[in-house]
Amino acid sequence: MVEVADTGGWREASSEGSERGRGRLIMARLMDEADIDGTPQGTVVRLVKRLSGTA
Repeated sequence: MVEVADTGGWREASSEGSERGRGRLIMARLMDEADIDGTPQGTVVRLVKRLSGTA
């Protein structure tokens, strides 16, 4: 699990044609879980990738 926290606010993707808004899609496709918790105090992103097999 990876957790990243900061004091910035989360901004939803803007209108079509924008260069913003792909991060959430990329996280969801690459990870097993991708949660974003935005509060007035900041944003926390939690990413989980389950590994299978033996090392």
